[in-house]
Amino acid sequence: MSQQRKRSTDNTNHIHYYQPTYEPEQGISLPVSNGKGPLVKSYLDTTYRVFKNAMQDHGRVLVIRCELYLPRNRPLPDNVHTNEIIRKFVASFKSKVKADMYRKNSPHKPAVRYVIAREYSRYNRPHYHVALFLNGHAYYTLGTFDYRNN
Repeated sequence: MSQQRKRSTDNTNHIHYYQPTYEPEQGISLPVSNGKGPLVKSYLDTTYRVFKNAMQDHGRVLVIRCELYLPRNRPLPDNVHTNEIIRKFVASFKSKVKADMYRKNSPHKPAVRYVIAREYSRYNRPHYHVALFLNGHAYYTLGTFDYRNN
């Protein structure tokens, strides 16, 4: 069996996490998926903190997990290696949630919390792993998926 590295060789500030469960607090044990390699402990800590804060604010939370890719058939923009692209995505998403809450005359807070990790493919193309945390009283599902009545 190969030896497990404690720290990332790319960034020595990243401490690897190999356990099948994550225990952020005493008495809390959460299963994690580390089948594709070790996780980063500080990322687990941050994600748990964001989720816990969202739960304290709303009591119910809808978590949407997605991956965002840049189109393959277009050249990469000049600012591809900065946070500008994902910053625009977050600003747009927050704006859409706020507009939707206003349109529905909703009494709920339109707070959007998120965690994002940028990763590079072997072709040096970035993509983003995103988890969006929404007020679960205002949004309890992604919507209806009725493909027969487009």
